[in-house]
Amino acid sequence: MASQAQNGAMPGKPMLDVQNPPKTPGGKRKDISDVPGVDATPGSTPVNAPRAGDDQMPGATDATIASTADSLPPTPDDRVLPASYIALGFLGIGFLFFLIFIELFPPVWSEVAKWAVLWGIPAGLGFSFWKHKNEQHKAENIEKLNVYPGLKGLKEMLGTVPAWIHYEERERVEWLNSVLQQMWPFYDPAICEAVKASVEPLLDAYKPPGLIKKIYFRTLTFGDAPFKIDNVWIDKANSEEVCLEVGFRWAGEANIALAIEPIVSLGSVLRMVPKVSNLRMSGVWRIVMKPLIDDVPVVAGMVVAMKAPPQIHFTLEVGKQVGGALVVKPIMLWLDPFLRHTLTDLFVWPNRIVVPLSPDPNFDYSILEMRHVGLLTVEVVEARGLKKYDVMGKSDPFIELSTLPQSREKTSVKKKTLTPTWNETKHVLVQEPRTQFLRVEMFDHDLFQPKELLNLNIIKGATEMVGSQTLMGRAMVMIPKFADAPGELFDDWYDLGKGPWSNPDGCGQGEGELHLRIKYTPFDRFTRHPRESLTGALLIRLVSGDELPAKDGTTSDPFCTFKLGKHKEQKSWVISATLQPTWNQKFEFLNVDVNETLEISCIDDDMIGDELLGKFSFPIAERLKELPAGATEAKWEDNFHLTEVAVCDKRRTAPEATLKMTIQWIPYTYLDDSGNANQKKHHGLFHHKTKAVNA
Repeated sequence: MASQAQNGAMPGKPMLDVQNPPKTPGGKRKDISDVPGVDATPGSTPVNAPRAGDDQMPGATDATIASTADSLPPTPDDRVLPASYIALGFLGIGFLFFLIFIELFPPVWSEVAKWAVLWGIPAGLGFSFWKHKNEQHKAENIEKLNVYPGLKGLKEMLGTVPAWIHYEERERVEWLNSVLQQMWPFYDPAICEAVKASVEPLLDAYKPPGLIKKIYFRTLTFGDAPFKIDNVWIDKANSEEVCLEVGFRWAGEANIALAIEPIVSLGSVLRMVPKVSNLRMSGVWRIVMKPLIDDVPVVAGMVVAMKAPPQIHFTLEVGKQVGGALVVKPIMLWLDPFLRHTLTDLFVWPNRIVVPLSPDPNFDYSILEMRHVGLLTVEVVEARGLKKYDVMGKSDPFIELSTLPQSREKTSVKKKTLTPTWNETKHVLVQEPRTQFLRVEMFDHDLFQPKELLNLNIIKGATEMVGSQTLMGRAMVMIPKFADAPGELFDDWYDLGKGPWSNPDGCGQGEGELHLRIKYTPFDRFTRHPRESLTGALLIRLVSGDELPAKDGTTSDPFCTFKLGKHKEQKSWVISATLQPTWNQKFEFLNVDVNETLEISCIDDDMIGDELLGKFSFPIAERLKELPAGATEAKWEDNFHLTEVAVCDKRRTAPEATLKMTIQWIPYTYLDDSGNANQKKHHGLFHHKTKAVNA
């Protein structure tokens, strides 16, 4: 049977099984629905469950009902009078009448015995029946007092439902919505400014090269309707932080318009102004406030992120432009999926926004930023029960694994099969092992998509026609159970469905099953020296630059590029008009050969042609050899000096240009004593001929 690990339930949490009620200590099944006033409907929430912040009684759930009913004594059966009661009554009352007759009449033993039996049996039966009904009545009252009734049970017992009764485990905050309604005219501008500051750099960084010169918000306001807070939940698991989950929804008359200037433009003549209309959204914000401090405002910082991809619906409209569809359509084909998917994914947990609150100006907020803390080693074994997606033939499935939407690991494509076997080992980095899940997606690889001929254009057509993919199924695999047993191998089958990632119960089933072997290793369990590694991940944090040469008179527009072997080149944002830029951007390269060299270039962005400001090389193997003996971590934090620095026109000398960076090497595999890799490609990490990452 396929594992239910992806259904969203946390490991170790009991679930109420209405189809198979719990058994009492005597072995009899206890049907909770038979208890008067009890609602055993799946998913029902106890009416008298305490509100958030109540420390006197833990919140009751369906599992509480099951465990409570399971601990109660068996209820006496109405239809069967226990034989012990009959015997007790007969002996007791019979003996009593025996003594009475001896006292009142001559000791004619036969007569005494006869009358004792004739009077003792009915009296004994009556006493037994009364005792049985009395115990049954007490047991029913005890059950009613110990079992939490549902909504139906409350209505049955009281006839009505008081307005002050609270039905949900999550706290409803109508008072907060009233406050937002009154304060919304002041909050709306502040929220819009925060959105601009966060989103506009992303729009500029992800704009298609060679097509768009500049993109920004022309107008941005959410109108008169405030955000609606549905509920608030507090996580009390960690005493060193305050974690809130806030459910929200919004639907109103927003006025959101973007200004897009193509590379070739005549001011506002060719400027496009697409408008976002009919905007509706809902989701859950995760707000973590830590660390706790002694000074006001009690917490040093706040982390804000979406718990899961939000539900967003909108219409993107653009009027008639000079140049017609030749200019508009390519840009819209990039902008629409960017707003719907790419942009929202950048704010989904564990991605985050860090809000500084500490009164100490020197407080180090790096502890609040997203950090990799462990390695998830996944062996993709095989799949079964897949559906056919090719018009002719079967399917060409492959797997994508990720813990972050922007970083994915892919398997090879298996041609023309519905029962593929991979036996390939992949590694993904973990940032929040207690609250994160692994995204597993299966796609059908299509060499050619004729339907995309209708959308052929300079951005989408060629890439979508050749090498496109069709979703075959996905699974949400919860990581906490692996984090609870680091180093332990989990071998399971997982159901594949097509539900959204935002579904708390998982992505569903019905699209086949996938066999995975998974192991989690936190970084603090690495014991081998990093220089013995064969492959791994290279993590880069580009912080800032200093003393960069000026190429545009007295300033430059610097950005950095990162090249590593056959991996795709990565670029930083362009910081305009500065010689001391600050980026605070992160980059990562997965499945890196230890013998590769990272090439970093700092470049001045120009319309006519980019100019080199300086470069830097980082040979991984040589840097690992420089680490001291006994080291188990490979991490470099430094101001790296650039070479080939451009000479400034005024100085006529090259400045001491530096880039402040953090570079970290995460080993995947090691060399054994004979110098051979202890992990073979395509042979599986956990087979008897290989060994896992040493931990």
